[in-house]
Amino acid sequence: MGASGPNAWDCSSLVQAAFKQAGVDLPRVSQDQSVAGTPVALSNIQVGDILYWGGAGSAYHVGVYIGNGQYLDAANPSKGVVIQDLSGYPASGAVRVL
Repeated sequence: MGASGPNAWDCSSLVQAAFKQAGVDLPRVSQDQSVAGTPVALSNIQVGDILYWGGAGSAYHVGVYIGNGQYLDAANPSKGVVIQDLSGYPASGAVRVL
């Protein structure tokens, strides 16, 4: 928690850094990222959407959808940055900023 790269990330700093590469400035923390874009139904998510866990505005975790039911995730210190399957840990919601 709290790591902001480039050698270690928490979930929200990874999302922030990924979007910065695309020229999009995002807030630093999960809670703010979960309301930074336009809400998207989970049935309509697209590559690049921000997924969040918890409530909009009170999210405790975020990731970036990469397609095929998977997302980019800074899971925990032992796993590091990984690709996860949404079926194993379904998101609560999503927002689109791109």
